[in-house]
Amino acid sequence: MELTKKTILQHTLRFSDEDECFEKFRLVCKSWKDAVETIRFNRFVNYKFFYNLDEKITSHEILPANYLSKYLKLFRKLCMSLDLENKNKIFSLVLNNMKKLNEIHADSDSVEKHWFIYFSNASKFT
Repeated sequence: MELTKKTILQHTLRFSDEDECFEKFRLVCKSWKDAVETIRFNRFVNYKFFYNLDEKITSHEILPANYLSKYLKLFRKLCMSLDLENKNKIFSLVLNNMKKLNEIHADSDSVEKHWFIYFSNASKFT
């Protein structure tokens, strides 16, 4: 089996922080950008990401849709609150950009305190 530069990079990047990986390492060169944008971390999107996104939508900040879609594709697990003001817009972003998820957790009170598991296996979606 031949290991490609992309594969080696992706295996190495799995040990790094996903935010650092996306915001810094993908800017190194084209091959690194491709490796970062096609990697899938078996981790949760930080729940604070959705709260920050909700605040930005509420304050009518310009959101780089291309950035958001590429960032959300990095993750295989989703945990988000149902108490977001702009949950319909955020759900739309999630549904359009996050495919083949392994886990989805949603919570109506506080993500930190209690999670309700709706789906535990991505195979149920396909």
